[in-house]
Amino acid sequence: MAITWVLAADASRARLFNCTKPGNQLHEFATLTHPASRLKDAELGSAEPSVTFERAGHGRHAMVQATAPKAVQTRVFAREVAEQLKRDHQQNCFQRLVVIAAPKFLGELRNNFAPSLNTAVVLEIDKDVSHMPVAGIQRQLPEFF
Repeated sequence: MAITWVLAADASRARLFNCTKPGNQLHEFATLTHPASRLKDAELGSAEPSVTFERAGHGRHAMVQATAPKAVQTRVFAREVAEQLKRDHQQNCFQRLVVIAAPKFLGELRNNFAPSLNTAVVLEIDKDVSHMPVAGIQRQLPEFF
């Protein structure tokens, strides 16, 4: 029987569950956290655009940050989660992966999943359930899990 892992994640927390047999209850075995993702942009870096002056003339221009600091932290955490899952999959810790994640974070995870890890993904659900108790997360899954 293939070992199935369930990832329930948002931008600051990723909870991992395993399920060895269909119909069995999920068992939480790991939690990854990224506290920086919970901070506001102003706490992560300058929220004010910096100002630059032209070399010739009297003009001033505001330079807007290309990406908000919070979005950068979300990407960093998605990359960390994807790398951990890739290592675990390469070590044959699981054969099937169910991903339930907040919609924006699910997109970041998809961008960071290695092709070999994508082959293990059997179901994706774009919903933020990371804060739910185990029973609530289990209810999000089809009956065969």
